[in-house]
Amino acid sequence: MMRAYTVRYSARAKHLSFQVHPHRGLEVVVPEKFPPNEIPRMLEKHQDWIENTMKKVQSNLRPPEPDYPKRLHFQATRETWLVNYKEDLSIAGLTYHINSHEKKICLRGKIKSKKLCYKALQLFTAEHAKDKLLAWLDRLSVTHNLPYKEGKIRRARSHWGSCNISKNISLNPNLLFLPTALVEYVILHELCHTKHLNHSARFWNYLAEFNPECLQRRDQLRKADQYLPTWVFESS
Repeated sequence: MMRAYTVRYSARAKHLSFQVHPHRGLEVVVPEKFPPNEIPRMLEKHQDWIENTMKKVQSNLRPPEPDYPKRLHFQATRETWLVNYKEDLSIAGLTYHINSHEKKICLRGKIKSKKLCYKALQLFTAEHAKDKLLAWLDRLSVTHNLPYKEGKIRRARSHWGSCNISKNISLNPNLLFLPTALVEYVILHELCHTKHLNHSARFWNYLAEFNPECLQRRDQLRKADQYLPTWVFESS
């Protein structure tokens, strides 16, 4: 029986490929002009590889997480925030309040809705990332003399960061959950795209000047979903 899968069209993809994510399952990445009716045939052709990879990924899954997380652990900044929940039916939806000094987040309102709680936690993570990740981007830009135009925080399903031709850089707020070394790699990776907007050998050699372990970090980043709590994947 064919496994469920999602399809992502990519302008960068030159050929069809498969990606197996711990929480999102099987993703088929295809070039923009790839014929959709060919996807089932390719899935069948690579069924053995898909099944073996899925088993390996599932065997490494963490124990189930609580529906309502009690803390957020941001490895990147070595912070742990405590989360409290208070039901208040007088509030139409759900709001959150933060105590920066004590590193506490209080969600108030219709807390029985997991979707609303996850949305609030995602919003808090994005706001916190604006403070922490964009300051990090500034520091590395100045330190390595790699100027950029504008930095933004943007949620994305498949990219940890991006840089466009105008030298605008976007960073995924979920980077906060990753180890410091991986976040440093992603930021330097995007800053180096301000000089080489591609993934040529020249780009990787240039990046290696600032991050000698960049190829190792690139490989580690492919498995970085393991650091993310499951609620970050909930649709907002």
